[in-house]
Amino acid sequence: MAIRFASLALAAALVSAPAFAAPAADGMSRSVHFADLDLSTDAGAAALHNRVRYAARMVCGGDVDQRDLTRVNVVEACRKVAMASAEPQVQLALAGARDGRQLAANDVKIATPPGF
Repeated sequence: MAIRFASLALAAALVSAPAFAAPAADGMSRSVHFADLDLSTDAGAAALHNRVRYAARMVCGGDVDQRDLTRVNVVEACRKVAMASAEPQVQLALAGARDGRQLAANDVKIATPPGF
């Protein structure tokens, strides 16, 4: 029963998460800075994606006991939502770098939905 409830709650959170997730009042967030990266290169883009993955891991919980499948699923879903919240910002930064434009903001915001 608990697993079924957790699955339903997880599905509801994924469906209700906006594409451009802003940090909610009771959600977690973290900024990922990239001013030191050359986003016009593959290495710079890869480094930014790695930083986003790491930040999502930090806001959603680090290491999880792999035997606790419910917790593993919740944390993994949280990480996916957090990374998705940053993806439009990442793509904008990468497109700007390819076009030779520098953005005013040199960071990406990672956010989790309320309740994670």
